[in-house]
Amino acid sequence: MRHFKDEITLLSVFEMSFFHWIPALLWTAVTPIIFRIYHRFPLEGNTISRSVLVHLSLSLIMAFGLKVLALGLDFTLKFHIGLIDTPILEVLKSVLWVIPASTFKEILLYWMAIMAIRYVRVEEVADRNTLTVSSENGLVPLPVDSIYWLESNKNYIDIHSESEKYRLRHSMGSIESELNPNTFFRIHRSYIVNKEMIKTLKHWRRGEYLITLKNKKVLTSSRSFNGNVKRLLQA
Repeated sequence: MRHFKDEITLLSVFEMSFFHWIPALLWTAVTPIIFRIYHRFPLEGNTISRSVLVHLSLSLIMAFGLKVLALGLDFTLKFHIGLIDTPILEVLKSVLWVIPASTFKEILLYWMAIMAIRYVRVEEVADRNTLTVSSENGLVPLPVDSIYWLESNKNYIDIHSESEKYRLRHSMGSIESELNPNTFFRIHRSYIVNKEMIKTLKHWRRGEYLITLKNKKVLTSSRSFNGNVKRLLQA
């Protein structure tokens, strides 16, 4: 504005501020939604490839959608207070073609939010010492480091310690995201194992492995989770 030697007035400052505070308010509103989306598609565990594709798609859709919405609100406010006299749809049509080229910042903001949520989530999971599980005495805290393996059982998860079994209403994907990925490894569609409780791990057949735990329980991995088994071998 000073480049063109225009006078800076309170109205001009107010007009320019629309361009900044409307997107800020929109991002404040959608951040809790992004948080819930991340918990549904976390960037960890065996489903990380699918989660990356989901977040790539959503970042593009959300960036474009928020840009259009921000501009629409901006022009609507300016039209109603008399700062512009061109119909809102006409203004949007004139700038619509440049929107895809100007959404990089919004895409970056989405991924910054995702990385921040992931960092906080990993810290929470790493610091978690107990899981609340069902037992004969009702709900009790179970120390995470006492878990040998977890097993899918329809709509529940059976959690096995050295000599006890507990039950938790959860899906394998959601319980996997709540456990430390450096300690608990999903080796099968139905099994998650605590690496600290493994006695031996040896190749069996066709990419499958036999995993013997310290309580002599033997689990078999599946080929579709070979990536996790390789990480387990390197851990």
